[in-house]
Amino acid sequence: MNKYLRKTLKVLLWTVAILIILVVGLAASLNIPAVQNFVKDKAIAWLKKKTNTEVSLESIKIALPKDVVLNKFYIEDRNKDTLLYAGKLQVDISLLKLLKNQVEVNDIQLKNVRANVKRIAPDTSFNFSFLVDAFASEQKKPEEEAKKDTTSTLKFSVSKVSFEDIGINYRDDVAGNDVRVYLGAFKTRIKDFDLANQRYVISSFTLDNTNLSYLQQKPLVHLAEHLEESVDTAKASSGKLPFIEVEDFSFRQVKVLFNDRISNMNADLKVGDLGLSNLSVDLTNSKYSVKDAHLNNSDIRFAFKPAEVKKVDKQLDKQEAAAAQPSPLALAIQKIALKNNTLRFDNLAARPVNSGLDFNHLLISGLNLGAEEVRYGQAGIHARVTNGSLKDKSGFVLNELKGEAIYTDRLISLQNFVLRTPNTTINNKTDLRFSSMDDLTKHPERVKIDLELKNTTIGVKDAGYFSNAVPAAYRNEKLRVNLRMSGYLNNLNIPQLQVNGLKSTVIDISGRVKGLPDVNKAFLDLNIKRFALTKQDLLVVVPRRSLPANLSLPNAISMNGTFRGSMTNFNTALQLRSDMGNASVLAKMTGSKGREKYDATVRLDNFHVGRLLQQQPKLGRVTLRAKVAGTGIDPKTLNARFTADLVNAYYNQYTYRNLRLQGSYTRQKISVKGSMPDSNANFRLDATANLAGKYPAVKLDLDLRRLDLQRLNFSKTELAALGRIKADFSTADPDYLNGRLDVTGLQVAKDGQRFNVDTIALRAASSATENRLTLRSEILDATIDGKYQLTKIGAAIVNEINKYYQFGTVAKIPEQRMRFFMRVKNAKLIQNFVPELTTFKPAVLYGLVDTQKDSLKINADFPGIVYGDLAVDSTRLVVDNKEQRLDYRLFVKSVKNPSIQLFNTEVTGNAADNKLGVNIFLRDSQAKDKYVLGGTFQSINKDYRFSMDPAKLVLAYEKWTVSADNFIQFGKSGILVNQFELGNNNQLLAINSTGSTPNSPLEVRFKDFQIETITRLAETDTTLVGGRINGSATAKDLTGSPKFEANLTVDQLRYQKDQLGTLRLAVNNNTENAFETNIALSGTHELRANGFYYTAPQSALDLTVNIDKIDLKEIESLSGGQIRQGTGRLTGQLAVKGALTAPRVNGNLTFKEAGFNVAMINSFFRLPNERILFDDQGIAFDNFTLIDSLNQKAVIKGRVYTQTFRDFRFGLDITTDNFRALNSTVADNELFYGTVYLSSNIKVRGDLNRPDVDADIQIKDKTRFYFAIPSNDPSVIEQDGIVQFIDEDAAPFNGKPALNVDSLTKSPVTGISFSANIGIDKDAEFNVVVDPANGDALRVKGEADLNATMDPSGKISLTGTYELADGGYNLSVGPLKREFKIQNGSTITWTGEPTAANLDMTAIYDVEAAPIDLVADQIENRSTLEQNRFKQKFPFRVLLNLDGELMKPAISFKLEMPEGQGGPVRAETETKIQQVNANENELNKQVFALLALGRFIADNPFQSLAGGGGVSTLARQSVSKLLTEQLNNLASDLVKGVDLNFGVNSTEDYSTGQLENKTDLEIGLSKRLLNDRLTVSVGSSFGLEGPRQENQKTSNIAGNVNIEYLLSNDGRYRLRAYRRNEYEGVIEGQIIETGVGFALVVDYNRFREIFQRSREKKNKEQRPRDDKNN
Repeated sequence: MNKYLRKTLKVLLWTVAILIILVVGLAASLNIPAVQNFVKDKAIAWLKKKTNTEVSLESIKIALPKDVVLNKFYIEDRNKDTLLYAGKLQVDISLLKLLKNQVEVNDIQLKNVRANVKRIAPDTSFNFSFLVDAFASEQKKPEEEAKKDTTSTLKFSVSKVSFEDIGINYRDDVAGNDVRVYLGAFKTRIKDFDLANQRYVISSFTLDNTNLSYLQQKPLVHLAEHLEESVDTAKASSGKLPFIEVEDFSFRQVKVLFNDRISNMNADLKVGDLGLSNLSVDLTNSKYSVKDAHLNNSDIRFAFKPAEVKKVDKQLDKQEAAAAQPSPLALAIQKIALKNNTLRFDNLAARPVNSGLDFNHLLISGLNLGAEEVRYGQAGIHARVTNGSLKDKSGFVLNELKGEAIYTDRLISLQNFVLRTPNTTINNKTDLRFSSMDDLTKHPERVKIDLELKNTTIGVKDAGYFSNAVPAAYRNEKLRVNLRMSGYLNNLNIPQLQVNGLKSTVIDISGRVKGLPDVNKAFLDLNIKRFALTKQDLLVVVPRRSLPANLSLPNAISMNGTFRGSMTNFNTALQLRSDMGNASVLAKMTGSKGREKYDATVRLDNFHVGRLLQQQPKLGRVTLRAKVAGTGIDPKTLNARFTADLVNAYYNQYTYRNLRLQGSYTRQKISVKGSMPDSNANFRLDATANLAGKYPAVKLDLDLRRLDLQRLNFSKTELAALGRIKADFSTADPDYLNGRLDVTGLQVAKDGQRFNVDTIALRAASSATENRLTLRSEILDATIDGKYQLTKIGAAIVNEINKYYQFGTVAKIPEQRMRFFMRVKNAKLIQNFVPELTTFKPAVLYGLVDTQKDSLKINADFPGIVYGDLAVDSTRLVVDNKEQRLDYRLFVKSVKNPSIQLFNTEVTGNAADNKLGVNIFLRDSQAKDKYVLGGTFQSINKDYRFSMDPAKLVLAYEKWTVSADNFIQFGKSGILVNQFELGNNNQLLAINSTGSTPNSPLEVRFKDFQIETITRLAETDTTLVGGRINGSATAKDLTGSPKFEANLTVDQLRYQKDQLGTLRLAVNNNTENAFETNIALSGTHELRANGFYYTAPQSALDLTVNIDKIDLKEIESLSGGQIRQGTGRLTGQLAVKGALTAPRVNGNLTFKEAGFNVAMINSFFRLPNERILFDDQGIAFDNFTLIDSLNQKAVIKGRVYTQTFRDFRFGLDITTDNFRALNSTVADNELFYGTVYLSSNIKVRGDLNRPDVDADIQIKDKTRFYFAIPSNDPSVIEQDGIVQFIDEDAAPFNGKPALNVDSLTKSPVTGISFSANIGIDKDAEFNVVVDPANGDALRVKGEADLNATMDPSGKISLTGTYELADGGYNLSVGPLKREFKIQNGSTITWTGEPTAANLDMTAIYDVEAAPIDLVADQIENRSTLEQNRFKQKFPFRVLLNLDGELMKPAISFKLEMPEGQGGPVRAETETKIQQVNANENELNKQVFALLALGRFIADNPFQSLAGGGGVSTLARQSVSKLLTEQLNNLASDLVKGVDLNFGVNSTEDYSTGQLENKTDLEIGLSKRLLNDRLTVSVGSSFGLEGPRQENQKTSNIAGNVNIEYLLSNDGRYRLRAYRRNEYEGVIEGQIIETGVGFALVVDYNRFREIFQRSREKKNKEQRPRDDKNN
């Protein structure tokens, strides 16, 4: 037993020993390098075979049981690129503890490592995937065994880790990642590595010289965010999170480059020195603490583009928030220091701003911050900042920041806060105390505030970094603030608010505010001691965009006063002073809602309201006093009285004065009384209104005493009015109008005339069943009745037309029925307002609109209108609907002006089934169709299509063809044209769309199209414009940005008789927002223009105009015949650039050997080589010279300044020297002609609105000027009526003063300031042709120095004296010609008004006559010898004296015998002449005897050799004609409406028993009144010589009176009354005949037609009124 036992034990011992020896030997052998190399080689060979790639390992060192060292391990991927290279891997691990499931790593060292991991497209696997495939286990552990695997968890322990020179490249094209990492040095020492309890204590953690680059690009495939096999983190157990302590944490020279191209995010971090001490991270409880933290010399840059905000599922958010409730975050930092750091931030979605702090693009340098006791947690936030400074790229610098901040759930506190910049110092102490956080948002009134700003200075320059609205002039200004405020928000005490600084800002306010934040409950008790600032100061703190755009602030504002109370219950007194004026408010308001009581006074003192409202210069300064007192603010219960005194107000260049208004508002009843005694706006107003009912009621009484629209600057010409307006409307709704309006006593003054307007009466009545409106006036009578609403009539007519043809929007309105009749009458009154309207015959317009019965009838008849040169005769319009169609017809009998004459023109057609037929006929004087156009408009939805009727197309008398399928469509869908081709022989005008859909490109083609086809519309011998057009034009993209291109040629282009040449035109807008033009005229004239016209961003030009030749010989027609006999040419080149409103023109125009004759003055001027220069300053004339036919020059120097070619400023000097300005004959100009030579020096200054002309003009000796008095009817002159019918309601017959009219002479040209000194040479001759038919004319010579002026209003003044030295008056006495010579020393003197010159003229007629007939009664008893001495002819003088005013000269005659004449008969002859001169009748008889017969007339007519008064009568009629025509021409613009004629009648009177000459001056006047229905004729005879009858008086003004009144409008029935003085054939005196008569005036062929026409006309006029069927 023992033997076997010993053997067994021996065997066991040897076995164990051998095993131990083998193990120990194996272990020992592994420490042998040879063994290690053997094992390494076997392993490497196995790896090569297993992975089929290159694997190498230089050496392996195993020092059991702890150290393992691998040197230079290398493995490459299948592409022969390095996969992994490790220079050295050393691990100090306790292998024996592995047996105890403990992994104890004492030291890990990794050096010189390079790794390349990549997955490059199109490959979808990593370059290391072959390793995974090679070592993948072919069998998986059965699931049951896996569940039974109860191997205990390994315990890890790591002490020291060191990584050096580690480089890793990772590229994954599939995921879009590209990562490059370089680890310079990483070292850490770990005290405790407790995985079980998740506790890690690190004594040191350092990272140096490390770079990380990360690039994220777009993945090749979409990677699922959650794989099916992934763990649902929501369901996973949270477990225990790590607790980490780091005693010393350090990053030095660490660079991180991050670029995510998908999210547009990138970062560049350069950490110089980051350090943390005693870092504690408790992830389980979310607690973090640091004893000391610093970041120095670092540069951090971050940029991103924010992603679009996506809609968030709020319910899911709530669920996630409820599921995850982490512990509240707690952070504590005992001390933190940031020094010399740089921070850059860029928001890539925002554009950088040019100035100021850009929070989307920050670049902060020198960032320093020191803070202590920084705590963040559930209890709140606390930080004590000890220092802070930074500098931004914008220039903003923060020098100092410190203070203590506390934020808790009951307190927000900022203590000892100091902020300093180079410009700003803020010292602040703030406490906000509250019971809960809800108080801040829901109950701010519970927040207690204690705020103090002490000695705070805010630099505006710093504010400029935060707002670009700060003006540059304020950058160096400062604002000083002192503020103390305490209390709860609903009861704030503000003992101090003082602000001063900027330029002129001073604010000093104290008081108390209660009730905030509810403004409606707020109570303010404020003492505004001073509130002063300037506009510029205000705009520094208030953005301009926040102010109303139409409001302009005063430049300086100063206000003081008090305000105590709430918004509805207060007492205030405020005074405001500004450069716009002063204002004050004194107001109080008390009472609860609905019982408010108020009293307010407002004053404006010379306040510039126009500047405030930006309406200057239209509106200016206003001085106002207003007061209102009352109760209630609800319009239904309001009861208030008010007064307002407008002391003065400037509006439209006029200052209104003394407007006073007073009134009341009581429960929707308004009463207003007002007056204004202003001299040009004088009125009284009494008005009431009741707004309580369904319709407002209005009463108005306006006494308009004077309204001068010219003085008020609403009219450029004289226009004033007065009258009375009364209105009384019980319902003032236009759709339900009841009441009356009367305008009485209306008087209007216009252009020197004053006329009365008869009463204007408007009556309106409305009920539930009918409406009626009537208007009666001197101009228009109108009646409207039916059941209608005035505001709906327009819509009703549109609705009616839309039943037949849809052209407008159909409005839903009640049924309307309106019958109307209007008559336009009294054209004379209309002509007073529109002088160009010389004829307007009474017109009528009547019709019916009934939507219920579908009736639309309109009839209009305008018999005749003449406006200027346009005469329209007999226009009639008829519109009527019947048989389901709407018919219309417009007929014009004739249309005439100097260019066009059309006769029997018609526009007819009808509308039905949404089709509108149109037929236009234009005819000539022979009623032949000249132009005919017919077609149909069709409404298709919101489009309109016009098709021309091929059978109705005549142009210029010729038949044209067009396709039956033609149409032009336009409207909402666009433009479409089909086969619209007009043809005639070889002529073609074609317009077509290139496609069949709307807005397809449009093409226009011309082929030999004669322009005369259109211009022959004018009824003239030669068409205005002619030529032949060829070419095409296209338009594309009609709905977007249309593209237009045209190429046209006009051959044989002419204007009237002038051939112009061939015109070529090429235009396109292929360039965006621009039209390119190329225009050329060749042939007679050579012109070229090319360049661009830009439409955006503004209308602008870029053109070059080359004028190669304008042949002045061919411009007579272009000049309207005023330039003739042209020679030479005009050339030049102009460059036109810039905005259309202000183009820049540079270049020149040159006249080369040019000359022309000005037709009106028949003067030929030459321009040998003259140039006009255009530059940036305007138009320059450099000695621009005109040479007359006598080689005398007129020279123009200077400029016309302009930069816009709209506003011009003049700087011109014009000089002439004996220049012949006029050289015409009566054939050239009947009004004025002759030769005029001038020497002048004229200066033109000013601008286009007010030119200033200063001239010195000398009329030279060779001047022979003729002026012909217009040959009006010499027996007619317009004059005021002698007999007037008056309106007792009009001024001055109603007791009120009439309007004053301005009788001063005014030029039709206004706005010019003109002053001229005019000198007339003594040898210059002026002739006034009184009667061209018989040669009566006035010829004068003399010297004058006159001064003529005209002010901008057009008033003309003339001063000076014209001293006559020579001249004469040619007088026609029947067939005889007599010349009166002007006596030397006669004068015409002007003292202002040109027509009010004073005359002192004497004209002498020398005649030789025998005095025998003159002194016959004195020498009848003498001897024959002595009597024969008196038969000797001696010289006598007849003197014609003109004295008094030029407008009404006093004309007298005188006889004299020249000195030294008469010899022995002189004494008796002179004595008789003196007797004759003393007897006017005898003087007139002898003067006319001398003129007509050349001798005297004896006292006894039977013995007189000069019998008969016919010749003397002719002489008197010639003088009468001279006076009549002078008065007619001088007064024609001042007096209108009366015919005046003169006549001289000479008869032989035997009433005394002997023959006597009787000469009477007869005057007749005639005037039409009452729309030409009343004619008053008055006449009388005034004795010049001969016996006067017993009943005949020289003052008998109305000797003959004839009154005729038209009883009917057409003048058929007339009533006549007359009074007539009969003298001829009566011996014993005059007989006065008086009578009344009735006249019937008719035109007829047959007697029965008299009554037939009357009935027909009556029926026609009454038909619209009696139409009851509609």
